Amino acid sequence: MRAKPPAQTCDCLDSLVNHLSNVGQEIIINKKNILFFTLFRSAVYLALHTLAGLSSRAETYCTPPLRRRGRLVLGSRGGVVSLCFYLMSQAFALEPEWFSTWFDSPYYHLLYRNRNYTEAGAFVDALLAHLHPKSGAPLLDLACGKGRHSRQLNERGYEVTGLDLSAESITAAQQFAHEHLHFHVHDMRDPLPYGPFDFIFNLFTSFGYFQHESENVVALRNAKAALRPGGKMVIDFLNTKRTVRELVAHEDKTVAGIIFHLHRYLDRDFIVKEINFQAPDGEYHRYQERVRTLNRERFEKYFYLAGLRVAEVLGDYHLAPYDEEASPRMIFILET
Repeated sequence: MRAKPPAQTCDCLDSLVNHLSNVGQEIIINKKNILFFTLFRSAVYLALHTLAGLSSRAETYCTPPLRRRGRLVLGSRGGVVSLCFYLMSQAFALEPEWFSTWFDSPYYHLLYRNRNYTEAGAFVDALLAHLHPKSGAPLLDLACGKGRHSRQLNERGYEVTGLDLSAESITAAQQFAHEHLHFHVHDMRDPLPYGPFDFIFNLFTSFGYFQHESENVVALRNAKAALRPGGKMVIDFLNTKRTVRELVAHEDKTVAGIIFHLHRYLDRDFIVKEINFQAPDGEYHRYQERVRTLNRERFEKYFYLAGLRVAEVLGDYHLAPYDEEASPRMIFILET
């Protein structure tokens, strides 16, 4: 006889299924719909926590999903949870994401070791003068890397939390941590356990890395949930139109005696940078960086799905107005 799961776990499962069923009851799923992926990324995350260990009770929710003209329909509890399990099984079959290996490589930090701390400070000063956060306000640096912008924000009198997927980057940032400056390893696709924050900053093209567009929406929804009422989010992204037009296909950089061979090109919806080099021990390495070619219109669709509103779009680190043809950056000021 199977053990009965705890009552509170069953109640949690009921809440999950009822919520997803209500949300999706009128939505026909197809793979071209961003909302499909958004709903199911959230569903998989919740399912991992609520369905693990359930026995006979879970089986009542795991009947085959409903179908209408060959398309899956979110109209039943069984359909929702069956697809949760399906996506869970698919997730474990994926190859490691490029940023999960490259950002933790010592050669990543070597190649980009000369990033300008002074320039970061000037950009932070411009943003703070433009946004006017209250002294001591809680701020989040989302995808903070080694904490370049986090430290600048903190030095100007704010309570700052820096989050990044890379354990190596966070380890490097921790040397600067203190009671008003904290760093944690975190994937922005997962709900934020910190906050709430007055402002969230996502700076220096730290967005658009994910394979599926739905994951971008999930990350934005998580950020919105971590904002206080009336809070704002800043996303600093490259101006893809100008970047693609001026893309340098081949470049060599020598750093600490290592020659990094860089090859840039377009691959469907991504700007790709291949990094090839021979390490001092003679071993050859190859890494990639992939950033989705997001334009303003695509971002605005994400923001709509995430419940965010565009207040301003700026075009450079001096916060000049955005010009699609000429601006080097595309900086969004978002409101809830």
